[in-house]
Parts: sequence; C-alpha cells; structure tokens
Amino acid sequence: MPPTAVFCATDQVALGALAAADRVGLRVPVDISVAGFDDIPMARFAVPGLTTVRQPLRHMARLAVGRLLDLIRSEATSRGGPALREQLRPSLVVRSSTAAPARTVGGASCG
Repeated sequence: MPPTAVFCATDQVALGALAAADRVGLRVPVDISVAGFDDIPMARFAVPGLTTVRQPLRHMARLAVGRLLDLIRSEATSRGGPALREQLRPSLVVRSSTAAPARTVGGASCG
C-alpha cells in the first residue's frame, strides 16, 4: 500500500515534496498529504497551502538571550552548572495540503 502522507523536517523540503507529487501526478491532499515544519512565509502561499508546525520563535529567542545574559553575569561565580531545559509548545497550522486518507477496500476507493 502506498503512503498516505509525508511529514518533512522543514517547510522547504515539504514545498519540494508538493512539487514532486505534482510532477508524478499525485493530487495533494487527495492522493497524499504533505506537512512541514517551521511555518515559513511561503507555506501559506503554496498551492495547496502547506500544513506545518509553527515554533514559538520569539519566545525561544527571548529565552535564549535571557539564558545567555544569565551565564555571562554568573560566569565568575558558577562554572559547569546543570543544563537548563524548558519545553515550549509548538502549534499545528492546518492548511489545505492535508486531509484524512481515503478509505480503501481491496484497493478500491470507498470515500
């Protein structure tokens, strides 16, 4: 059975997957769904619009700068402290490049 979806590590790769699907005659999202990661500006303008995972980049940048400043300030008094971890919540941006797979029975489409 052929795949019903591909999830790409980056939106740029997903845009390439959209183009490749078109070249071989696959209809996105009817025949195959395509999703990416990053929510680059081109994702919303792709045809079809690319479903993607958006990271909270501004929050990530604020945390990184804050941690860097903390390290610079405390370098003289503390070396080799434990690594700090924080989980940030990405969001799924659903556009028109994904859909539920068509149900099939014995290779024939039922939906």
